[in-house]
Amino acid sequence: MPTITDLLEAPGPPCPRCHRLLTKEIPLTLTHTGGRWFDCRACKHVFRASLSVDYARDDARRRLTVISLENTSVAQRLSILERQAAEGTWSYTMLHDAHGTTLLTSGDLQALIGRATTLARVHGTRGPEAIVASDIVSFGMARVYSVLAEPAGLAIHVFHNRTSAERWLDAIERSGSTDRWKPEHSGA
Repeated sequence: MPTITDLLEAPGPPCPRCHRLLTKEIPLTLTHTGGRWFDCRACKHVFRASLSVDYARDDARRRLTVISLENTSVAQRLSILERQAAEGTWSYTMLHDAHGTTLLTSGDLQALIGRATTLARVHGTRGPEAIVASDIVSFGMARVYSVLAEPAGLAIHVFHNRTSAERWLDAIERSGSTDRWKPEHSGA
């Protein structure tokens, strides 16, 4: 049975056997290079995985930086929301560099928005998120996500480059407010 401490830890990737997010990284030193080892607390399966999400926290700036690589699952994206809520960083700004990500369906986008809305009822307004999507398909998908998220009170804006996204988040941090913001030009 998982302890409270286990539940508050950020989950690893979904288990390839049972598809649950009850995985925890385990320190293994083997001759295999690349990837990290995980133990599924639900089905006890031990597996090696290369993570497709990098998550960094900057408490001084109240900013999270997430880099999504290829093959980022919806479960992994949902785990980012769960981790943000569990760590008390729900109101932090987020820079989400989504280069090389896999395409999400409209159902996936609705699941993300639904979970964020549910968590916002408990944790208050979520901090603004700047998504960097360099290719046209990812940009369009992220833009649809931002439009669908707006009625739920989520401030999500999409940018073609990281510099513009950081400039927008820096302006929010300087103002001391995490209210909804409109960028001057999201395609800059």
